[in-house]
Parts: sequence; C-alpha cells; structure tokens
Amino acid sequence: MDETLITTLVVLAFPVSWVIGMRVISMAGWGRLAEHYAARDDFDGCRWRFESARFGRGVHCGSCLTFGANSRGVYLSTWFLFRPGHPALFIPWGDVTMKKTTFWHFPYAELRFRREPDISLQVRERLGQHLAEAAGLPWPPAPGA
Repeated sequence: MDETLITTLVVLAFPVSWVIGMRVISMAGWGRLAEHYAARDDFDGCRWRFESARFGRGVHCGSCLTFGANSRGVYLSTWFLFRPGHPALFIPWGDVTMKKTTFWHFPYAELRFRREPDISLQVRERLGQHLAEAAGLPWPPAPGA
C-alpha cells in the first residue's frame, strides 16, 4: 500500500474511533442520564472545573468535569474532547438524593437520580458540600447517623 494512503487512513481512523469510544463509555451512565436530563439552557450558577467523579464502581472521569449548582439543580459537563455521547446535564434537585459515603476509606458524596435510580455518581466530599451550599441545601448527615 502507498504510505500516504496508510497515513491518511490512520489520521482518519483515530478521531472516528475516539468518537465511537466516547459514545460506548457514555452508556455506563452519562448517556442514560442525558435521556432525561440533557441541559436545555445555559447554566447560571456556581461552577467547579477540573473535577473528578465515578459512575458506580466502574467509569472514572478524572479532572475533566465541570460541576455547577444553583437553587434549581445540579449541572455537569465535560471537556470538549469528551463531549461525544456526553452532552451537558442539568438535574433538578427534586430528582437528586445526596448522601455521604466512603470508597476505599475516603469520604465521598454519592448522588442518585430519580429517573435512573441504579446510577450512582460519587464525587469528593468537599465538592458535595459545595453543591449543597450553592443550592441552599443542608449537607447530609453521615451514613447511619
């Protein structure tokens, strides 16, 4: 094969495989949440960038998320490179439960969602506190308290 053709195919294959990969990863939770909670408007409220989260015990999003909160709900978005299959989300507080939890002995806040109750999203405890404060909600008590 011609070296130019091979180079062209490789250059084209990477972005296509990236988009497919991002869409497959989104099926672990983000894509299902987007079916119900895709953001329809620009978000107005406090934001925290370069945050991390874990969907269930599987997919970890490291330092590539933006979280936001206001009195109406919680906002999530990803860096533009990770957007395929990951549209911005806005979830009303009425559909969110948040509690303190631990993972490998580290404190986290776990969010669950009324329309997708089997999906959990774990964030640093401090971020959970920021989200609750921005929403004017009390920070939840420790499990079992």
